[in-house]
Amino acid sequence: MKNIFRYFVIAAVFSGFAACTDPVDEPDTVQILLEADKDALVADGADKVTFTVTADGKDVTFRSKITVDGVAISGNAFSTGTPGRYAFKAVCDGSESNTVVIEAEPVKEIVSQFVKNVAVFEFTGAWCTFCPSGYSNMNFIISRNDAYKETVHIMAFHSASGGKDELGIPETDKIMSDLKVGDGFPSFITELRTSGGLTDGNSFKASLVEAFEENPSHCAVAVSSQVADGKVKVTAKVHSEQYAPYRIALFVVEDNVKYYQKDGSLTHNEYNHRHVVRKVVSASYMGDRLGDIKAGEEGSKDYEFAVDPSWNLDNTYIYALAIDHREAVNNMCICPVNGNTDYNRI
Repeated sequence: MKNIFRYFVIAAVFSGFAACTDPVDEPDTVQILLEADKDALVADGADKVTFTVTADGKDVTFRSKITVDGVAISGNAFSTGTPGRYAFKAVCDGSESNTVVIEAEPVKEIVSQFVKNVAVFEFTGAWCTFCPSGYSNMNFIISRNDAYKETVHIMAFHSASGGKDELGIPETDKIMSDLKVGDGFPSFITELRTSGGLTDGNSFKASLVEAFEENPSHCAVAVSSQVADGKVKVTAKVHSEQYAPYRIALFVVEDNVKYYQKDGSLTHNEYNHRHVVRKVVSASYMGDRLGDIKAGEEGSKDYEFAVDPSWNLDNTYIYALAIDHREAVNNMCICPVNGNTDYNRI
């Protein structure tokens, strides 16, 4: 009986050893798949390719790291301003994906079909003794060039930071701070791109040359505006001739506003202030997103706001600025507060 018991014990032990030494199946390797929504993009800094990462068919895009030529990108979209071939991979939980190669194609030169209009922000104040001469410097440069007379548009942003100015709006100081317009008053920024002082007008003149020669417009702006029951209803549209994202910035501008002005040692009580920005209508001076607009198509946005009783509506206009992916004004238009302005084609 003891021998039989011993036999079963030994058999059980050997059985256990056999179980422990059986080969263990390796877990299946997770298959990471990287896919792109297209295999080429335009190297214009705006067009983009969007990636999706899956693990055995399950979407794991937002817990994966996507790299281009070994360098991690932010998120799952890629754009570039440099033509070439780019190799992408994804890593998720230590597993690496296949390689996806994207071709970034050079931007095809497009001859613009639209008239270019240039927006100039003038920073001024009624208390500013040098500001009248600053405006005169700008106006002289514009008046000496026939091409500028109809296409360069000054928008006077008043500030009360240096003294009394009831024409001042809070956005003035914010714009100067955000865009590092460090020349004090009077100063300017052209197309939200190039800024400078206005003591002699040289930097302003150079900014206009840059705007027209180096930054062609590839969109146009149209506006329809109506005043009724103390409110203004505006529809602003942007038509693009190439695929690009745009924002629309909307302003109320009143011309020929009578108010005091310091001028050197003089004070003019009934000074004629030109192109005074009365209100920023859009969410900010940088505008509201219209999203990506395809070539030959348009984006639009509607606005409604109350009429300020201090405005003279006969001299009041809507200025609509199309802002591109470089955060610069690409084109603009001016529309009477009760009127319509269509796309301005060449």
